[in-house]
Amino acid sequence: MDINTINNYVKITFAIIVVVGFMIGWITLLPVLYDYKITTSELQIILLKRWPFRRLSLKDVVEIRKVGFMETVPFRGLPVFFSERWGNRLFKPTVLIRRKRGVTKIWFVTPKEPDAFINDIKSKLQTR
Repeated sequence: MDINTINNYVKITFAIIVVVGFMIGWITLLPVLYDYKITTSELQIILLKRWPFRRLSLKDVVEIRKVGFMETVPFRGLPVFFSERWGNRLFKPTVLIRRKRGVTKIWFVTPKEPDAFINDIKSKLQTR
């Protein structure tokens, strides 16, 4: 092997390490960047665990359930082009929230505990 071939292998290896490192960092930091908070009247998207920057009124919720990955892909049955995707956990189940009104009637979120999240929202919906 000549020196140019070795340099190319080193460059490719370095590029792979950088890409994998970036992906691991991104996956790790997304839940820190934004998360979810359920209050008595709304679901909030919280920036840096402190500031709410997106809100969904619970009185607008008509459906909430877990969905598979294929239901979040366009052309698979749901009108997902006009949806909001607040997924911050890559390997967690996705929760679909359908609203009565608004431009984006479907929200996709990936809470830490999807079943507890759904049950919490359903309990708040029953008490209103």
